[in-house]
Amino acid sequence: RRERLFGRWQFQCQCKRCATPDRLRAFRCSSDPACNPRGMVLAAPDMTSLAPCRCCGKSLTFEEAKVAFGEEQELIETVSGAIREAQIAAGSVSMALEQRDGKAFGEASEAAIKALARCGTVAGSHRAVHPSHHLVMGLAKAASALRAVLGDGLAAGQRLDKAREMWGIAARELQEATESQFEALPVPTDGRIGDLIGLGGLYRRLNKTAECKKCLSDAVDAMKATYWSVEPSRRAQSEDMQLGVAAAMAEL
Repeated sequence: RRERLFGRWQFQCQCKRCATPDRLRAFRCSSDPACNPRGMVLAAPDMTSLAPCRCCGKSLTFEEAKVAFGEEQELIETVSGAIREAQIAAGSVSMALEQRDGKAFGEASEAAIKALARCGTVAGSHRAVHPSHHLVMGLAKAASALRAVLGDGLAAGQRLDKAREMWGIAARELQEATESQFEALPVPTDGRIGDLIGLGGLYRRLNKTAECKKCLSDAVDAMKATYWSVEPSRRAQSEDMQLGVAAAMAEL
């Protein structure tokens, strides 16, 4: 953000968000195992160094920081492909379900398993990067969405135990990613609203009514905090969405 502002307006932003360590770019503390997994090292405001660990206060060495930034760059180069593969797989599974095509669902499921494995490999092979890094959270959300539609397919085939298992993993992935993202950037956004609604849907599938209501309630609160500012052409659509979520809550 600072780079964009400086390039366009030629000033160095000093707001609290820009002048403090970047919570969305988190790395693991090297004090293993004393500090991990709680240890978290954030990118410093200068974007070229790392702040001390938020847990133990240790500063990574130059070499450790070099490794961390190197793994982040590798993630940048690989994460979009893994997410795209998961999204394509999710679309194929959904289409097969809509068409009630068992053969297509089987083929799409095989592709989905490969996509999930790729997401896991990309996330797990960069050990210096913390799970709450925004790139890893993006992978988790893509994997969660894919597991959700796979669970729907298993439920359609009356494999309910497997479906619940898939939905449960999807809910945990999305819950952790949503909480980490909101902790890093505690503001209501369209993305957060969508995540909360999706998470509520997973909890509803799992018959976890209280958790579902909490997610939908938080989504409505976020809508009220943001939808007043939408452009006039989208206002009716936004209001309809808010009413729809409120109606879903009333049915629980």
